[in-house]
Amino acid sequence: MLRKLNVTLLAVAALAAMMLAILTNGCKSVSSSSAAPAAGQADEAMAVAAGAQLWVENCGRCHSLRDPASFSAAQWEVSVHHMRVRVPLTAEQQKAITEFLSSR
Repeated sequence: MLRKLNVTLLAVAALAAMMLAILTNGCKSVSSSSAAPAAGQADEAMAVAAGAQLWVENCGRCHSLRDPASFSAAQWEVSVHHMRVRVPLTAEQQKAITEFLSSR
């Protein structure tokens, strides 16, 4: 139970940190030449944050959530793909969860 709480708190903290980074970067003035990379980073952070939320909501329903660093990116990809059949996840949700888990 404590392990699940710690991992859930880790996911919430990661989500909060990403949202703070997005808000902070969004408020900075940027020149037009550097706007594209900042937008790309914000989009990536939003995708990872969405993956974290999906992971907690879907995977945490049945599993004690593992530390994302406990598996390699390839192992997470196989695991999430396998669970997509059991849990009605869309391809986009599967991708978001896998990207979150692989980014840790």
